[in-house]
Amino acid sequence: GVVEGPNPGRIKFINQATNFGFRPFTGTLVGHANAAGAITVGAVNYNNTPQFGGTLQPWFNSSVGGTAVLLDRDGNPIAPIVRNKPDFMGPHGANTSFFGATGDGDIENDGFPNFFGTSSAAPHAAAAAVLMQEVARRNLGRSLTKDEILTAFINTAIDFRDPGFDFSTGHGFIQADAATASILPYPSIYR
Repeated sequence: GVVEGPNPGRIKFINQATNFGFRPFTGTLVGHANAAGAITVGAVNYNNTPQFGGTLQPWFNSSVGGTAVLLDRDGNPIAPIVRNKPDFMGPHGANTSFFGATGDGDIENDGFPNFFGTSSAAPHAAAAAVLMQEVARRNLGRSLTKDEILTAFINTAIDFRDPGFDFSTGHGFIQADAATASILPYPSIYR
């Protein structure tokens, strides 16, 4: 069909088959992960975390934020909006039995394949949020809101890369124990 209207002012090409080769010059975080209400998680290999004696660094294909939103919900052009995404980083690379012997590889040679990427980091962060909910219900008598969970993760994250928020690492690497302790109004075993 014929398309009418002004010529596009921007064209963005992302070749996801080459692990986001334009990094760090342009954002690759798009779609639902770039939505205003989404909590977006980047990936850090678990063995690059302080718990395992490593140095925090984003996984080579963890999406970078900074992608402008150019259209409203109806597809009409709007003034560009750049959201602060990802929100934070979570661990990935843990063992899984989901993939069987043909998964992402068995990097520890322990008989279990490892699961990598934001598809692994996001469930780890979600599991930490569920644990926070359990602590809140038992100790505060109520559930936490999405914003309370997000604030706890952000305020207790280990900042790395550029100071403060950046489009590669968000607000930093989450710490489930510190985030959980931060929701309680008194000292606890979680601090």
